[in-house]
Amino acid sequence: MYRSIFILSLIIQGCASVTSPGGGPKDEIAPVLIYSDPPDQSVNFKGNNIILEFSERVNLNNISDQLMITPRLEGDVEATAKKNRVFITLPEGLSDSTTYTLMFRESIRDITENNPAENLKLAFSTGPSLDSAFIEGAVLHLLTRKPSKDLLVGAYFAEDTFDIFNRAPDYLTLTDEEGNFLLSNLKRGKYRLYVLADKNKNSILDIQNEAYGFVGDEIALDSSLTEIEIPFFAKDLRQPTLQTARSSGKYFLVKYNKSIMAYEIISKDSLIHKIDDDNQSIKFYNNLLKDSTQLMLKVTDSLGIQSQQDTVWLKFNESPRRPDTYSIAIKAAPIFKEKNELKGEINMNKPSLLLKKDSLYIQLDSTTQLLISDTLMRWNKYRTQVTFHFDLSDYIDDSTDISDVQLFAADQLFRSVENDSSENKSTRLQWTSTEERGSIEVEVFATDSIGFTVQLLDNQFKVLDQRKNESKFSFVLLSPGTYLLRTLVDADNDGEWFSGDVYNRIEPEPVLLYKKSDGENSLGLKANWILGPHEIYLDKPVNK
Repeated sequence: MYRSIFILSLIIQGCASVTSPGGGPKDEIAPVLIYSDPPDQSVNFKGNNIILEFSERVNLNNISDQLMITPRLEGDVEATAKKNRVFITLPEGLSDSTTYTLMFRESIRDITENNPAENLKLAFSTGPSLDSAFIEGAVLHLLTRKPSKDLLVGAYFAEDTFDIFNRAPDYLTLTDEEGNFLLSNLKRGKYRLYVLADKNKNSILDIQNEAYGFVGDEIALDSSLTEIEIPFFAKDLRQPTLQTARSSGKYFLVKYNKSIMAYEIISKDSLIHKIDDDNQSIKFYNNLLKDSTQLMLKVTDSLGIQSQQDTVWLKFNESPRRPDTYSIAIKAAPIFKEKNELKGEINMNKPSLLLKKDSLYIQLDSTTQLLISDTLMRWNKYRTQVTFHFDLSDYIDDSTDISDVQLFAADQLFRSVENDSSENKSTRLQWTSTEERGSIEVEVFATDSIGFTVQLLDNQFKVLDQRKNESKFSFVLLSPGTYLLRTLVDADNDGEWFSGDVYNRIEPEPVLLYKKSDGENSLGLKANWILGPHEIYLDKPVNK
C-alpha cells in the first residue's frame, strides 16, 4: 500500500521583505539551484545543516506545508532565506545508513515575480550508498476514473503497527495533474500504501471529511514497482451516533452525526415523523395525548451502517414559534405520444393525508377534466410523497390539442399533520415521441461466479438507470445527449457491490468504466438512434 509523506512542522525564521524593482520586463524565469551542501545524491552525510544556493534572490513560501521530508523525522525543522541562499537545519540524530529525500514543491520562490523553483528535490544518504528502490503508479477516482492533483500517497513499513489513522507515513509524495506519483529512494522491504486528500495538512486520515484509497495487500519491494493503480473515493465509515434529542419550537428533533437513509422506531404510541430537511435529523410532530413517551430508535446510513439502538424520551414543550409553512410541489415526466401515460408525483414538506378526493385532475381542454382517483395514488412510508400513473390513451387522439394540457392539484387536496391545507398547484404537461429518443444496447459476458450491475450515467456521473445481472438489455427512450456506462463488479457474487473497508484493508470490488475502441468513455446519442451493442467482458480477470 502507498504511504503518505510526513509534512514536518517548520519553524520559519523571518527575514526582511524585499520588494521587486519597478519597470523593466516581467521576470518569468524560475530560480535555479546552482549549489547545495550536501550535493544531491551524496552519501555518508553526517551533519544536520543544509545549504541551497540559487541563481537569484529567493523567499520562503509556506514552507511548513510545502516541504516534505522522507522518511519521517521527529522534531522541528528550521528554515531561513538570505539573499539567494536557503539554510535548513534538520533535527539532531538522523538514522544511520538511511536515504533522506527533501521535496520542496513550491516552498522556494524568487522575490521579483514569485516564480517557484521547479521540481526541486534533494536526496542524500547517511550511509555509504543510496536507497534506490521506487514505487510508481497512478491514483484514479474509484467511480469516475478521473485523476486528482496533490493527493498524498504514503508508504508505511509493514512491520509497524502505525497506519493512516494514527501517524503520518514514513514515505510520501503527491500526485501530479494526471494522478501519477513516484515514491523514490525507498529501502527494500515490505510496505502498506495509502492515498489521502489531506485537507488539514496533518497526514492523518479524517474519515469524515477526507477522500482516501489504499492497496489491500502488503507490497514486497525487492527492486522497484511500476504501474501500480490505487482507487480513491470519499466514504464516511463512522457509525451513526445520536448527537441530540430535544424539543425545537413546535417539534422534537433527534439528530445524528451523519446523513440518514432509513430508520426504525419502536413505541407504544402512534407517532408521526419524517427525515428532516438536513437529512441528519428525525422530526417528530406533536400528536401525543400525554406529556411524554419513550421510544427506541435505530437508524441506517447510505452505506448500510446501522446505529446502536437508542432510547429517547419524547417530550414537546410549549413554544411561541410558529409551525413550518406548509408547501407542496407537483411535477410530471414527459409523456410519450405512442403511449400517452402520465407519470407524476407530489411532494409535501409535512406528513399529510388526502383531504379532497376530487381535487387532483388533468385539465384536458376548457370543458374536460380527467379525475385522478385516489386508488391510483401511492404514498411513501412517511406520507410526504404521492406518486401516480394515469393512462390518457382513451382521451387523446390525433385531433387533440396537447399544447396546453395541465395537471392540477387544487386547493385543499391535502391536509398536513398540523391541519394546514394545501394550496393550488399546477404544471403544464409535456409530450415527446419515441422518434425523438434513442437507445443504448449492452451485452455482458460474465461467468456464473461473478455478479454485476451496469449503470447508465450522464456526463456528470449521475446514475440514470441500472440493470443487475442481466446479460443482454437496452436502456431505452433516452433523450439525445452524452452518456457513460459503468459496471460495478460483484466479484464474490454475494448480491451486493462492496465499497471496501479501509480499517481492515479490504479493497473495494472492481469498477469498470466502459471504453470504446478509440479509448473514449463518452457515448454520444442522437434522436432515433440505437447505439451498440456495447460489449462488457467479465469472463476473464477484471482489469480495474
